[in-house]
Amino acid sequence: MGEVEGNRRTEVEEEISRWNGFARVLRTEDKQAFDEAMNMYRRFASETADPVNLAAFELMMLSITTGQMARLRKLEARLDQIDPRFKPEPRPEQNQPRPAKPMISYVKPAPKKAQRGLCDFG
Repeated sequence: MGEVEGNRRTEVEEEISRWNGFARVLRTEDKQAFDEAMNMYRRFASETADPVNLAAFELMMLSITTGQMARLRKLEARLDQIDPRFKPEPRPEQNQPRPAKPMISYVKPAPKKAQRGLCDFG
C-alpha cells in the first residue's frame, strides 16, 4: 500500500512540475490561486483509491473541481445565512427528473405524381 501511495505522490508532483512554466507567468494573486488549486490536487489525489485508473491530468482536473465545488457550497451556505434573498438555485440532484418529451418526426412522402416525375426522363 505504501509503495502505491508513494508512486501516486510522485506522479502528482511530476504533473505539478509540468505546469511550473505556466505558474511562473501568472500575476501574484493568480499564482496564489494556482497554488491553492495544486494543493487541492495533492489532497484529493492522495485520497483517491488505487483502483481508480485516471491519467494524472484527469485526476488533477477532477481534484481541483471537487475542491472548488466544496468551497462553493460552503460559501453558498454562508451567504444564505447572511442574506436569504441570495438563495442558490436548486442543484440538479434536488430536482425531480423531468420525463423527456417524445420527439416524433417523419418526412411526408411526396405525392405519387411527383415520385413518377423524378424517374421519368423520357
